[in-house]
Amino acid sequence: MSSPVTLSGFNGIDFTQLLNAVMVQERAPITAIESRKSVIETQNSQFGTLAGKLSTLASAADTLGDPDEFESVTVTSSDTTAVGVTTSTGTVEGSYDVVVTELARAQATASTSTYAATSEVVASAGTLTLTAAGGSPISVTLSGDTTLQQLAAAINDAEDTPVKASIVQSSPGSYRLVLTGTDTGEEAAFTIQSTLTGGSGLTFGDLDNDGISGDSA
Repeated sequence: MSSPVTLSGFNGIDFTQLLNAVMVQERAPITAIESRKSVIETQNSQFGTLAGKLSTLASAADTLGDPDEFESVTVTSSDTTAVGVTTSTGTVEGSYDVVVTELARAQATASTSTYAATSEVVASAGTLTLTAAGGSPISVTLSGDTTLQQLAAAINDAEDTPVKASIVQSSPGSYRLVLTGTDTGEEAAFTIQSTLTGGSGLTFGDLDNDGISGDSA
């Protein structure tokens, strides 16, 4: 520890304390500046926070000034896997229940031609073309006498066929070829076009007489 500075003839005077007092006095302006700097920095931070809040307020005010914001509604579905929902202009606010009265079914088309037995020859040549909605045509080509049962099997064996063929007895001694879509709904709808010849023949309903069945209501 340093000893107090004393001068001859001035014993008892603490020059260290005196020097410290002088230094404190001399540093007073610097201390004031540093204090002011701290105050300014604090104010600057506060002004930045205020600017952010004012920006948020301005954005909210702009939203309040847009009439469309008061007309918009949001929509939710309790089961999005079953019912998808969206909003549009004129949407009425409320809660709605969706009641399903009928599920989508697979298209089923029966031949208008009938056969006395499943072993009856339907055709001996030509092509039966099946086309699914949005899909490529699938052709079943015959090259010999083909019975009703054999035709159904050929359709079912065709690669990527959009239908399954079955034989239905509509009445005693009367059989029909029935083609059923492999999936349900309009996306699985299919059309039938036949150029089969020979045998008893194969026909399907053709309301618009364009040679294609299943392309009209």
